[in-house]
Amino acid sequence: MEHPWRNTEYSIINESGLYSLILSSKLPQAKIFKAWVTREVLPSIRKNGGYIAGQEKKLNEELLADAILVANRIIAEREEEIDELRPKQTIMTN
Repeated sequence: MEHPWRNTEYSIINESGLYSLILSSKLPQAKIFKAWVTREVLPSIRKNGGYIAGQEKKLNEELLADAILVANRIIAEREEEIDELRPKQTIMTN
């Protein structure tokens, strides 16, 4: 069985390379992405410390609720990591 990708050359780029490529591209789709990133995402990160998809349509209370959910999820993940790193204590009985 022949696979069409076996004799194909690939270019692999990292995340920052992807953004660099898109932001310098003249393709219409890249221009739309660039406009969204520079008009919505980056200003939101600068002003608020983060970006939540669809935030422009949400009320402040909804954004705060989303932020609390994210914070609680991160706290739970960190607590799990701490529990995994905590030395296991053995109880010795006589």
